Amino acid sequence: MSKTNEMDVIYNAKISIEYAQHRYLKRHGWKYTCNIPGSFWLWRRDFGDVDAKRLSWWENANGPLGKPSKPEPYGVITATTDIAISMTQSELAGD
Repeated sequence: MSKTNEMDVIYNAKISIEYAQHRYLKRHGWKYTCNIPGSFWLWRRDFGDVDAKRLSWWENANGPLGKPSKPEPYGVITATTDIAISMTQSELAGD
């Protein structure tokens, strides 16, 4: 395989991964946004629904028995792709 073909394979794989990541995050309620034209594009999500579930779970577990302290709300998160995927896997993947 020539060097050009190898670079094409790598480029195409990278694009495929990015598309898969974008589909995954959009499916879990993230929006791809840029507040300032020409600035960084980031993912944004309101975690109000998750915050309510976490608080309810904590309260139903009779407070600190299930967790060491009352969970703090996430609120609205703006994050890079890697962080958004990590949060989705830890907080939303079971939904």
